[in-house]
Amino acid sequence: MQKLFNRILVPVDFSRRSAKAVEKAVDLANEYDCSITLLHVISINPYMAMAVSNGHLSIPYIAIENRSELQFKLDKIISNTSSSMKRPDIRSEIVLGSWDECVISYVLNNRIDLVLIGQKSVFPGKRRMFLNPDRIAMRTQMPVMTAPVNKKLVKLLSVLIPVTDFLPVRKLMYGIYMARLNNATIKLLSVRTKKSEELSDFYLKKSYRLINDNCDAQIEMECIESNNTAVGVSQYLSRNQADLMILNPGTQTRMPGVWSSLFGRVIQKYIQAPVLTITPL
Repeated sequence: MQKLFNRILVPVDFSRRSAKAVEKAVDLANEYDCSITLLHVISINPYMAMAVSNGHLSIPYIAIENRSELQFKLDKIISNTSSSMKRPDIRSEIVLGSWDECVISYVLNNRIDLVLIGQKSVFPGKRRMFLNPDRIAMRTQMPVMTAPVNKKLVKLLSVLIPVTDFLPVRKLMYGIYMARLNNATIKLLSVRTKKSEELSDFYLKKSYRLINDNCDAQIEMECIESNNTAVGVSQYLSRNQADLMILNPGTQTRMPGVWSSLFGRVIQKYIQAPVLTITPL
């Protein structure tokens, strides 16, 4: 099977969540034989934005973070991390801009094929995120993994793939790829509405056949009813265990509510499992 993970990008803001994300990236790099890039973004403040909009090419040094200090911190992370890698291949970059846009730009220009974002709980049932996984996945067409600090990303026992009213080819491809390496069970979860019941059942069976034809992983199937995929999946995970979930951005991740898109109310904030967000074909 084609190697899907080669270059991992880890946004680093020097918080505990990003420190844990680097640790998880090393685990993934060792398991999938990948390189790692640590990306720190110097956020543009209003004065810097005004200077750029007025055509100034140089920005007062006092207006930005101390670049040499930031580079020292990144170098220290690399020094502490390299010894844990089977094939030490880790580098760092510092760029100026907004987090989402800089990550998107870096992915598109450097052939990154996995973005790993750390998450930290702010109170039970919700986590703060400094990046929008849906936006990054949709703009880059590359997978984005959100990883809670207390969850592992290797030696997976189960991979959950929701199936709705179309064949989730790309989700299945990544699910098979990760399940084969970990000898994990693939759980197919049909999320049905009254209108899509027949289609959901049809694509559930088709997904089963596709997996069965391409790997010998154990497959489980289950059906639930929900008018919102994110809510249905969230409720399912409150009663069942999964080490990783694979979702399409948008309707499968967005929680209900008029302002969900504006305030970034996505399922990745509310569930305990790591999520691989990836666009459909």
